[in-house]
Amino acid sequence: MLSRFAQKFRFHYAWIILISCCILQLGMQGVFNYCSGAFYVSVSESLEIGVGAFSVSTALHGIALGLFSPIGGRIYSKKHMGKQMAAVTAAMCFLFASLSRATAVWNWYLVMTILGAIGSMILILPVPILINNWFDKNAGTVLAIASSFSGISGAIVVPLAAKIIAGEGWQKAYLILGAAAAAGRWS
Repeated sequence: MLSRFAQKFRFHYAWIILISCCILQLGMQGVFNYCSGAFYVSVSESLEIGVGAFSVSTALHGIALGLFSPIGGRIYSKKHMGKQMAAVTAAMCFLFASLSRATAVWNWYLVMTILGAIGSMILILPVPILINNWFDKNAGTVLAIASSFSGISGAIVVPLAAKIIAGEGWQKAYLILGAAAAAGRWS
């Protein structure tokens, strides 16, 4: 039997879930949601197209993200959520890195639309599902804490992406950031 003190301050696995959600937000959001703008000028110049034409890929990503979120919610099952998240993350990291080989704007339109479609399953849905499954009280506060790491991620990744693009070029930047997102997910 635990003492009263031990019962009062006993560690609960839900805190591991919160830490995991924070890491997930930190590792994925910055790469897949925030750093697109860092590529606009360099890719547009390389493809000899306008920035506006290239930025359509980000709009397609956002539209697909919104449209496929309800479908992603139905796909998740509580038994295999971890396996599904791992598969989606692997696909997203591979697709993002594959943009390093893209040679025409339609490549971005296609890949960014697919990233948006499957991205809902890793960028939007898991954190609220996990938080609501593990926290009976203060779920909103806990969700806000986990979500704040998304903003932190953007503040770190966007300047880093710009620096990599300036130093190594946009092709290498896609590879490096795709690998970094994969490493962040499985660390």
